[in-house]
Amino acid sequence: MGVFDVKLPSGALLPEKGKTVWVKVYKNGKYFTKTKVKTDGSGEFTVTGLSPGINYEVKVSAPGFDQEWADANGLGTIVNPGEFTTNNEISFRFSSGLW
Repeated sequence: MGVFDVKLPSGALLPEKGKTVWVKVYKNGKYFTKTKVKTDGSGEFTVTGLSPGINYEVKVSAPGFDQEWADANGLGTIVNPGEFTTNNEISFRFSSGLW
């Protein structure tokens, strides 16, 4: 997966600095790898080490927010994660929570 972003429930990008936001990647429901979201106000993250043609699920967590899966449209959900490949772009948005 290339560079993608994480947004607040309002749709705004994450503020600069502050909380640590993690993006965890799962393969076939099992934890595979994780990365931190940039703290420069862009909300961007990059996941490396993934194989093309494999389906992955993405879970995002931050203090003040539920740990949520990205659904097929990038919206946070507690159930039914979407599946993504290295070709997919992910613009994740938490469903609820306060920064």
